[in-house]
Amino acid sequence: MVALQALDKLKRLLDCPKSDATVSTSVEIIHDDNSKLKKLFLTDISSNMLLLQLDNGVKKHRCTGFSKLFNSLDDCDHNKVCDALLLKATERGLAATYIELKSDDATGYVGQFKSTKCFVGYLEKILQDICNIDVKISSERYVVFHTDSSNASRSGFQLKKTTKFNQTQPNTPEQAHKSVVKSGDSVRVTEFA
Repeated sequence: MVALQALDKLKRLLDCPKSDATVSTSVEIIHDDNSKLKKLFLTDISSNMLLLQLDNGVKKHRCTGFSKLFNSLDDCDHNKVCDALLLKATERGLAATYIELKSDDATGYVGQFKSTKCFVGYLEKILQDICNIDVKISSERYVVFHTDSSNASRSGFQLKKTTKFNQTQPNTPEQAHKSVVKSGDSVRVTEFA
């Protein structure tokens, strides 16, 4: 399958923390130490998936975004990055799921998703034009995992009912699926990708 060949090439091209089933079927996404949602475990990663921890890759290279070539502009979110990207090989191509972790106020992710979508388009063109792998991004989904302190109590954390994702329904950065989690929770990728 061409999409699996594309995943293999991306594993070798990209210098950011990444995981697939050959490494582990679960991944810990570490978020900012100052946030309420410090980490989230994603489980059930299968052999046709590649999880890229983009935000940690940017931090590894001491950048403020995808590239040091870009200046930061207050009126343009062109160099923002979301926390993770899950690529899944399918018969139709690569299904991309953009993942963002937020604390209580689940806002500010739209620009991150849009900028990362542009980066994925760039990767798609590299695979096609330079690596000669004829693969397309076949679908895109946007998911935000966030905490909800308004539901906290002294006796423990009470969670709202979480969102049930419709896996066949693509969405947009502005209409991202949101799910309430606690720091340290585990979520199966099969629930949203």
